[in-house]
Parts: sequence; C-alpha cells; structure tokens
Amino acid sequence: MDNSFKNLIDSAQEVLILLPSNPDMDQVAAGLSLYLSLTESDKNASIHSSTPMVAEFNRFVGINRITSEVGSKNLIIKLINYEAQNVDKVSYDIDNDQFKLTIAPKGDLKPPTRDQVDISYAGVSCDLAILIGGANESEFPLLTNPDLVNAKFVHLGTRLLEVTSERAVLSFAKPASSTSELTAKLLKESGLVVNEDIATNL
Repeated sequence: MDNSFKNLIDSAQEVLILLPSNPDMDQVAAGLSLYLSLTESDKNASIHSSTPMVAEFNRFVGINRITSEVGSKNLIIKLINYEAQNVDKVSYDIDNDQFKLTIAPKGDLKPPTRDQVDISYAGVSCDLAILIGGANESEFPLLTNPDLVNAKFVHLGTRLLEVTSERAVLSFAKPASSTSELTAKLLKESGLVVNEDIATNL
C-alpha cells in the first residue's frame, strides 16, 4: 500500500487538520496553507485548534476558518431552561422535500420559545486527520476521540511526535527550518494547489 502523502490525500474523503494546543506562528501558517490548498483542490477539509487564535495570527489568510469546536456530523437541538417533562411528544415530517421537527408540549403548557432553542453540532467525521507540529500526543486532545477510531492519522513537523497510546500515527516529520517549509515541499511534491494566498501564509 502506497503511504505517500499524495496517495493519502487522494484517497481521503474528508480531511481534518489539527493544530496543537497553543500553536505558534509556524504551525498556524503550515496548517492554514495545507487547509487552503486542500479546499482549492476540491477536497472536503476542515481545520481545528483546541485553543483560541491570538491577535498576532490575524495577518494569515483564512484565519477565520480555524474552528475551536469540532464536529459537524450530527445536528443537536437542545431546549434551554425548558422542563423536559413539559414535552408531550416529538415527531418529524417531510413536507415538500423539507424536513420538519415538531415538539408538542403537554396539555395547555406553552411550547419552548425561540430563545430556548439551542442548535449545535457534534460528532467528528473524517477519514484522514493531519496533526501539525507539536511535541507529543497530549497537545492533540482529539487523538482519543472515539469518533475518530477509523481515521488514519498523519503527522507533519520538524521532529517526531511522541505517541505513547496505541494510536498509529504515520509520520512525515523531517528536519527542516520550519513546519511551513516541510508543508510547502509536500504540497509541491503532491501536485496540490499553491496560490498567492497560500504562498503568502507560508
């Protein structure tokens, strides 16, 4: 089986790029450049950081695409400050090809207000997760997420990632001046898009 970076990207349906906890400028630049290249190459990709981006990263193109919440597999609808026992039944319909969810309250009780409806997403869906930089697995909390049990894990960095769990991580770590330099080489070797925005980030 060909485990080249190009083959892993080509065979992936959905790619999740993971930045380490408290990423530095180089790691953010590398991760964002890879993300932009994949989306420009029509790959389904997302990028995640467990810690918020700091103001100094605002100069990077695409910084607003880095999410702190991960998971969009399942839509979650919660009722906030509404007694669960007030709900009589929940049903759904498909009307004119549109999905409709109905929450009916008991008796004469009032239904939940719009302010009481909280909509979010949960559940990670990807078949390839790319870890950017980092020194050890503790910097990537999602490594232990059960939703990713069937995903392949790849690491890009200037040194090997210390992994003590049973999670298999294929390493593309090589000595280089930066993770951005390594990412640029992999993008070129794999024939992925490198446009002006990506070049600027790198």
